[in-house]
Amino acid sequence: MLQNSLLATKLLVPSPATRVVARPQLYARLDAGLDGKLILIAAPAGFGKTTLLASWLAHVQTTAPAFRISWLGLDQGDNVAVTFWSYVVAALQKQNPQCGTAARVALQVTQTPAIETILVSLLNDIAALPGHVLLVLDDYHVLHAPEIHHALDFLIDHLPQNFHLVIATRQDPPLSLSRLRARGQLTELRTADLQFSAQETKDFLNRVMALQIASEDADALCARTEGWAAGLRLAALSLQTETDTHAFIHAFTASHRFLTDYLLDEVLARQDPALEIFLRRTCILHHFSAGMCDAVTGAHNSQAILRLLEQSNLFLIPLDEARVWYRYHHLFAQFLELRLKQAEPALVPVLYQRAVQWCAENDLPREALTYALAAKDWERAADLIEQLAPQVFNTEGAAPVLVWLDALPQELIRRRPYLSLHYAWALMWAGKMAEGDAFTDAAETAGAALGKKREREIVLAYVAAQRAYRVFFQGDYARTIEYARTALKHLPAKDDVVRARTADFLGHGLRYAGDLDGALRAHSLAAEITHKRGNVAAVNVNLMSLAQVYQERAQLHQAFAAYARALEFTRAQLGSADVPVCGFAFLGSGAIYREWNQLDAAMENINKGIALCRTWQQADVLVIGLMEQAFLLRDVEQYENARDALQNARDIIKASNSPWGIAMTDAFAAQIDLARGDVDAAVRWAQTSGLSIHDELDFARGDEYQTFARVLCARENYADALVLFEKLLAQYTAARRYGRMLGMLAWQTRALAGLGKTARARAALKQALAIGGPENYVRTFVNVGPALAALLREMPASAYRNALLHAFEGKPLARVETNVSRARVADELNEREITILRRMAAGKSNQEIGSELYLSVNTIRWYAGQIYLKLNVKSRGEAVARARELGIL
Repeated sequence: MLQNSLLATKLLVPSPATRVVARPQLYARLDAGLDGKLILIAAPAGFGKTTLLASWLAHVQTTAPAFRISWLGLDQGDNVAVTFWSYVVAALQKQNPQCGTAARVALQVTQTPAIETILVSLLNDIAALPGHVLLVLDDYHVLHAPEIHHALDFLIDHLPQNFHLVIATRQDPPLSLSRLRARGQLTELRTADLQFSAQETKDFLNRVMALQIASEDADALCARTEGWAAGLRLAALSLQTETDTHAFIHAFTASHRFLTDYLLDEVLARQDPALEIFLRRTCILHHFSAGMCDAVTGAHNSQAILRLLEQSNLFLIPLDEARVWYRYHHLFAQFLELRLKQAEPALVPVLYQRAVQWCAENDLPREALTYALAAKDWERAADLIEQLAPQVFNTEGAAPVLVWLDALPQELIRRRPYLSLHYAWALMWAGKMAEGDAFTDAAETAGAALGKKREREIVLAYVAAQRAYRVFFQGDYARTIEYARTALKHLPAKDDVVRARTADFLGHGLRYAGDLDGALRAHSLAAEITHKRGNVAAVNVNLMSLAQVYQERAQLHQAFAAYARALEFTRAQLGSADVPVCGFAFLGSGAIYREWNQLDAAMENINKGIALCRTWQQADVLVIGLMEQAFLLRDVEQYENARDALQNARDIIKASNSPWGIAMTDAFAAQIDLARGDVDAAVRWAQTSGLSIHDELDFARGDEYQTFARVLCARENYADALVLFEKLLAQYTAARRYGRMLGMLAWQTRALAGLGKTARARAALKQALAIGGPENYVRTFVNVGPALAALLREMPASAYRNALLHAFEGKPLARVETNVSRARVADELNEREITILRRMAAGKSNQEIGSELYLSVNTIRWYAGQIYLKLNVKSRGEAVARARELGIL
């Protein structure tokens, strides 16, 4: 973000000129537009959009003082969604400091530009304000990011009655204008509306510019310029020194473009040479102050020159009331730049370099980077990106970093290891895995050439962390573990973000390799690291990783509690959980609701999770969300929609170059085919899968083998299916992956019943019920099909059996209470947690416990949080009481 002093310049309502043409008819139309949803002022450059708005807003403040007016002047740097919405919130908070507090914090911690969901809390804040809020977005045409337009459409659709939006732009924005127009909710002022009339032209020339132009000459100039405000202003500047105004005016017969070229040359040619030089040499600056102009031009009187330019109405726009920051009219600046390149081409890079230096010395690194890139000073830009990238990754995501690095020569990136690492992370985060791989390789090559051993170790540790992330999505869990352990051994202790991320991927690798105990240890390490920072995103990721382990262990209540804790933590920190980083927590909660057969709650949570994940824009998380959506749509018999969701996931995976992921989606598509009765389609998948009942099973392909076995069941080839089920059961039992083991027992029951082995089928079903009952599993059984229901009716009656039979009949299970069973809790608390719990029971403080165990107070607090989660309590006293109730103490 820009520093506060410069940010403020974007947010100030421009002061209306003391001498301006009053336009009461336009004011009336704008006043009436406040009854709709959007006021759009769209016209080419120089038609007076900003001037009109400034004078109208002064009129509004006089006639309707209850209006709170916020202004945001946009530029090219605002094309990252997080940046744009952060400025919008800042603009609103300038008038309403309490408005958008949660949204502002959320935007600082999300990993990617947001953000329709964050807008909900912002709109609620606005709706609660007294009076009316009016927001102006000026120069909207500079924005071209689709995600900004989509989110603004969302905001317009949900505007509260006290919120009014005005957009000024050179071209129609890609918003739903036709819909608003059809509903009568759009007020438009366009070129024809903004053109000066003959009378307004006379008023402008003779009153505002203090010229004495004959009526017929004014009419002629109005006709020749077609009421174009900038053309009139340029003409008036030239007319100030003309003796034969009639001849001058009637000589203009060119189109707008040629007229502008002529007038600019005439205006500049008649200025003092020193002033013309100043104009040329400062035109490259987006925003400037006198001090910045002095540094760039080498002058020492910039403040006086700026004051003179403002008094002369020479296209200089003040950006604050104190007249510290200014900018040129965009069109004027563009033509000045053309003249600069013609007159002093060798000076252009020098001016940019001076701008870079001044911004760097005044703590404006983002502005410095903008000028360094414009100057093609690649080395300086690279230095600035290395300085900015880590923090930007943590607060705004990969999008800004990608924009910066895409502008650099790739050769430069490849020879600088940290640039290569930043580029690789940004590319992989966006799902461009193969492209990211190339820059991970480049970082390794450049890092190996570093002179100091420790520097080489650090770079190679970051390389290993990236490779752990990459190979995990290729299904190579052994190398995921190897790379993650190597990285954790050598990563800098102070880099908590990458260390925590790497520890989590170590946990994921261990989990998929079948080592759930090791996975829990790795995720616990990540949790200790994230707790030090208190970073919302890091805490969410870690809790969701722990939840996945609980689900593997068939501990649905524990998993649900972890997801709930992630949402509660975020609400406590940000005031809302409807933020992108919580997308996975909603997805996980929805998946558990689906298993509990609470399909409405599942739909609500999964849909919300998908929306948040799209905003987060992390490819792998979005894929998981789309798969969960596909399973839910299958369960509610929306098979075509389920296939569409899977295809969307497959498209993302394909772009990520993950054969393992492609194979998974193909297998899940076959499951949907079986659910809708298209056995032939599922058989075609099986025939091309390369799987066989004689294979030595690979953990990484467990879901594929499960699907293959289900296809065999559908073809009533129960004997071969049973071979696979027994192999899978052996693997899952050894790894204590009870969640997957439960599914295999249910399907094994169906295969055994199909072979007429009723006694064995009942034994398998009994074992499945023993695992599923305490955690209220439902869909795992229902999705096996009616054959299982028939056998279930022969089992001894119980509340759980009856609930399952109701589910087979299409009746939802009663809402599940997320209590944690005694056996599960006792098994889940580790030795360190029980030790801390005993000291809690003895009444010792966190400081005392930490001193005795040689741990920090923050670490003790983190362990306390884990204890509360596992016991499903909220305080120390409740934890001690619950532990005594369960016989743990």
